[in-house]
Amino acid sequence: MPSFGILGQRDVELLLSYLTTPYLRIPLILRFFATEDRVSALLDSSICTLLHGVLFEPGRFLSVAFADDCPIEVPSEQPHLIATPNGLLVNELQCSPKGVIEPLLKLLRLVKEMDAGTVFNESITQIILVLTRVVAHVEAYLFMVIHHPSRMDTHREERSFVVLPEELVYLQESHLSMRAVIDNELLPMLDSWIDELNVCIDASDHSRLDPSTASTILSGLHLHVLLLLRNVEPKSYTTDFISRMLSSFAFLTTRFVWGRHNHFNEHEVYYILQKHRRSIAEWMYSHTSEEVGMVMNSVVRVATGSGLRVDLEATNYPWGYVAGRDCTGRFMRADAECMNRKGAEEGKEALLEDIRKTLPGLQRSSYCEQTPTIQSGLHEVEISVHSGSLTFKAAFLKAIPQEIATNDDVRELFDQQLRKTRVNPEAMQCAVVEEASNRLWIQLVGLEHDIQFWRTMDSRVPIPSDSMRFYPDDCEFTEKWIAPIFELYRRAFFQRSFFQPPILILLPEEKLTDEASVAMLTAVCSATGEKLKEIYVFRDHEAVHIFDVVSHGRRFYRQHVFYSDVESSFREAGDSRGAGDGTADRNCGVPTSAVILRRPTHPKNLSRSIETYLPHRFLYALLPDAIVQNHTFWQDEDDNIRGYPNERKATHLLWLHWKDLRYAPLGGNCIGVQCFRFSVAGAAPRASEQAVLQSQRIELTDECEDEITMSRAARTNSSDGVPQQLEAGMYRQSSVTHFAKPDSATIEDHNLLLLNLLYARAGTPLHSLAKVISRLEPLSQVLVWTAQTEYDTIHGGPATIDLIHLPRLKLSFRARLLPESSTYAVFSLDHAHLCISNARPGPVMIMTRGIPHSLIM
Repeated sequence: MPSFGILGQRDVELLLSYLTTPYLRIPLILRFFATEDRVSALLDSSICTLLHGVLFEPGRFLSVAFADDCPIEVPSEQPHLIATPNGLLVNELQCSPKGVIEPLLKLLRLVKEMDAGTVFNESITQIILVLTRVVAHVEAYLFMVIHHPSRMDTHREERSFVVLPEELVYLQESHLSMRAVIDNELLPMLDSWIDELNVCIDASDHSRLDPSTASTILSGLHLHVLLLLRNVEPKSYTTDFISRMLSSFAFLTTRFVWGRHNHFNEHEVYYILQKHRRSIAEWMYSHTSEEVGMVMNSVVRVATGSGLRVDLEATNYPWGYVAGRDCTGRFMRADAECMNRKGAEEGKEALLEDIRKTLPGLQRSSYCEQTPTIQSGLHEVEISVHSGSLTFKAAFLKAIPQEIATNDDVRELFDQQLRKTRVNPEAMQCAVVEEASNRLWIQLVGLEHDIQFWRTMDSRVPIPSDSMRFYPDDCEFTEKWIAPIFELYRRAFFQRSFFQPPILILLPEEKLTDEASVAMLTAVCSATGEKLKEIYVFRDHEAVHIFDVVSHGRRFYRQHVFYSDVESSFREAGDSRGAGDGTADRNCGVPTSAVILRRPTHPKNLSRSIETYLPHRFLYALLPDAIVQNHTFWQDEDDNIRGYPNERKATHLLWLHWKDLRYAPLGGNCIGVQCFRFSVAGAAPRASEQAVLQSQRIELTDECEDEITMSRAARTNSSDGVPQQLEAGMYRQSSVTHFAKPDSATIEDHNLLLLNLLYARAGTPLHSLAKVISRLEPLSQVLVWTAQTEYDTIHGGPATIDLIHLPRLKLSFRARLLPESSTYAVFSLDHAHLCISNARPGPVMIMTRGIPHSLIM
């Protein structure tokens, strides 16, 4: 015998016996569940299905041929006579309504008693929603019996649809009582749950519920609100009713994903809209501008998630209706610039005449005298009463397309903003700004973000300069050091079979100088001339880094795929993302890409211009992982980059400025970047004019250029396949995390400049420091800063090292001058009076021989 997991054996036997009763099944089952100890059984989905089947399955149909025949035996031996023409529930309401109404009213009282005052009590919420659906559907049957057309039209006959006068009085009184409970108890309860979820989302309180789940629950609650409002008569319309009805429709048209709510027949939503839309239009045109404005502003707040439906402190914008015979039921915000004063009276009369054809008795009211008409298309916010939809700039709001919501860049960005919660189509809503064959441009409503989704692969390919030299034939004497380091990897990755077109390795157009320590090579397909890879060979580190050249949003970026030495790479070894594949002919590119834009009105946009999001995959190995993982980078319209810390309490900001400079490690001119860390975010430059004042163009000397500038850009060659302006997405720097140590906190109160350890040449103090610190951590977890942000590299001396931070080990160091020897030593900020020793006593060296990852303090 089934127990349904909740009911006891006695209750199960009683339930099964009720199910086998042919005549009293409905009242018996309702009374069975209308008790405090059994109503919790509705948590079981099979019990809910059973109750729904008992109440709403019509049963056997009574043919008109047997309408006058009555069974004369109990139990009847003629089963075809145990049938009804209108269904079992209608038959009960006609003949014995008390058996249905009394347990139903008791269930409503149980709902009131069970309410815990919060939507986060999952079991109680589920039971209440089940009972709400039952009450709403039974009320629809009750409303149909009371207002059946055969009662209104004496000349219209309906077979077997007779209600005795005393039963009709009881039905009407019961419906009023049921309606009072719905209006005063159920609807306010659902409103409070909706407000609670909206407040939870606005406060980013994702410890209780993530936004995607909250959006799904909100959709279900709005569906229940519409079910409860279905049977309200037009004469009972109020401002609160209209606001609820339109707000729920507007929310569902923007966030509801059809086919995912198994508890609802989704056709009912369309039926409710068609039943009420003309009556709502009549109400709108017969009430004052203030009442209509109150309704419409609440609809906008609910649909866009910008506030609660009832908000006394919210701004109430004036609204007007769109003039013209074809614009019935369309309303827009009535701003001064979009008023259509000319022909306003003509438009009103035409509109009223059109509505009077289907709404008899509509009279001209004060609203028609006060409310302005608006020229169609002159405002971006519009609400249509007939479709229950809200549009922005003539674009209907809808759930974000699945292909965009599942895009890796979209997930990466919004997972950070939503505290690593899963993003799916229900979590965001959008309006289409522009749609073409290659690109879909949408606006995320309420988030101040746009997404440009490129559906097709970029047909362009990066082409290198024609004046580049061939490797190894054109190697000069100063470039002979490249072959011993690179040749092993060239044979492994760039040597094809005899039947494939060979891959050419090209040298820079300008030969490398004696002091050059980094060579940038290019792998090119000999058949197409396409640039396949960019290769960096480091002389002092004896390392090779390989990057793909990929298209993202019709711009070219580098993407790291291989490194030969983890200690001399900015990418962490053993990372779950993987280093990729360095083979030249295995990269087919990504056919689609999502470019995420942030509008100037976004509260976190400090550039006050449109910013473009830079995905992390373009930063790996170009910047230390300790930097990439702790900041989100946005590029403004001047190609300057700002690094916004992921930590919510952080107040600093990173600002990266680009310039042309002479950089000796690369042996020529390049695009370089200076990374400034501003302790106060508001102190960072916001415009390109300020950027020029803050960071002047300078020529770096060979004494300290590697200690001042992060340079990974291509040479300034106008014929290069990857323009310098497009390189800005590849070079990012970040700041360190705040410390609790007094010295560290003091230096972080100053503006800082990041130094590059990877490009430090052998023999320089910075290169020596990189070798020593790499005993503890790879370069991907080492950050070195100087406070000389206005350092004059032409007339000044070497830059000072004011802060060395190892964020993963939570260690900090600082270089200080030793008065007794006039030399510098690296002191620990975590352990007083301890510094990295430059002396190497023999016994100590013997002791540390088996401890490679150690420092002598």
